[in-house]
Amino acid sequence: MLSGFSDFITLDSGKCILSDRLRICADELFHDLGSGIASHLKPFWEKGLADGHPDHGVVAGAHIIQSISHKNNQTQNCFAREAARAMAVHNLIGKVSSTATQFLSWEEEPIACMLLLCDQIQTWDRERGDKTLSQKDEPDRAELLDLTVNVTVGRPQIRMSIEYVAPRYLDHAPEVFNRVKDSLENVIEEKPKAALSHIKRPWPFSLLVECWLSGRQLNRKMDFQDLG
Repeated sequence: MLSGFSDFITLDSGKCILSDRLRICADELFHDLGSGIASHLKPFWEKGLADGHPDHGVVAGAHIIQSISHKNNQTQNCFAREAARAMAVHNLIGKVSSTATQFLSWEEEPIACMLLLCDQIQTWDRERGDKTLSQKDEPDRAELLDLTVNVTVGRPQIRMSIEYVAPRYLDHAPEVFNRVKDSLENVIEEKPKAALSHIKRPWPFSLLVECWLSGRQLNRKMDFQDLG
């Protein structure tokens, strides 16, 4: 995987070495975001750099700009910049205090807002090789069960059902299953609201997400119906 980011990151005796080019591209990306957004996010990026753990969203955003931008194709450049902005925002925003001001808007950053929303609905379930023993019971993946869009008067109303799929062995371990269920319900209650609270109102649609865990409906819902 690192071979695809060789302009930014190299390995030296098993250690990741970050290039000056990465820092320059990241600075350009934050400049493109504007001070209203960058002032909230860049301190967390710089801390990650200092700790040797650069944020993957910023690295990916800088990489996509460098990889697919073309001097003679302004449309392609625009697409690359919009995608990069969304990538840079979607992970770092989770580190911003929920009491911070609303500094994103659907009108000005529609791609970033959509990626942020999708990132919160999925259950942080991407396959990873660095899970600890305590994390191995977490849901393996998320599946879309149902999607309904109702367009009448006013904003479109979107209703979704998402099933989070736990490891099969939890079918035979009810105590562990209940612990995973309680943990997931706490995540659903806290994380999406905290991250999405940084998006200004009004939203262009209302959204209600009902959640299931391996065939059992959860008490918690992601309710974004009152953001008009």
